[in-house]
Amino acid sequence: MAKNYISSNNPKRRSKAIGITLAIIVIGVVIVGGWYWLMYNNLKTSPVTRVDRINLIWRIGKQGTGEYVFATVDTRNYNMFIMEFPPYAFWGSGKVSIADTDLIHSTDNIMKMLNLNSKTKSMSFYLSSDKEEFNNIITHFGKKKDHPAYELKFLLEKDYPFYKLIQFKRFFDYLESNSVTNIAASDMYNLMKYTSHSSKSVVILNGLTKHPVDITVEGKTEARLYLDEKDINVLRSLVRP
Repeated sequence: MAKNYISSNNPKRRSKAIGITLAIIVIGVVIVGGWYWLMYNNLKTSPVTRVDRINLIWRIGKQGTGEYVFATVDTRNYNMFIMEFPPYAFWGSGKVSIADTDLIHSTDNIMKMLNLNSKTKSMSFYLSSDKEEFNNIITHFGKKKDHPAYELKFLLEKDYPFYKLIQFKRFFDYLESNSVTNIAASDMYNLMKYTSHSSKSVVILNGLTKHPVDITVEGKTEARLYLDEKDINVLRSLVRP
């Protein structure tokens, strides 16, 4: 007796399976695309896009004994200066310390020193890392240089366009886990939009003496490394808007 076989290659079943697979792929693409677009919209929205100047100070090491790197970018003409201050840096004529315990105060003191305290809208951010944390960030996302100022310059030269948002998220998450900071991801993203397209100048500031001197003020002794006023005057003329 002849046997009847039912073919497993049923066109209707195969068509249905293909349709389900395509539907799953489309849904997956929509979900991933929607998440990606939402992330981009969250990143591109920041108050730094509405100011004329953005400042970033980074302390590497402990307060006082650490190095201080300060970046300021004029968002109107895309001009950025990065300055490196030695440990115990002190502005003599202004009678203020660059190596302040509060990094916002340090930024205010630098702005006064550079005569940049005006009515222009600005925002200031800070980062504080020990030397090991800073080196970890440079190892993973930067390039080793002779001075932290040049290492920061290399980091800020990077641009993260729309298709590199995942790379930026990895960078910022690592930065955040290796520092104490007040900068949000959206602020950093937009800051780097400016800095990656800005002209960049690096200035290494040195003290008048090789080592700090001990000064007693109101019964309290503190170490100070006085900055050269001539260097400060030259710097003022360079960063003038």
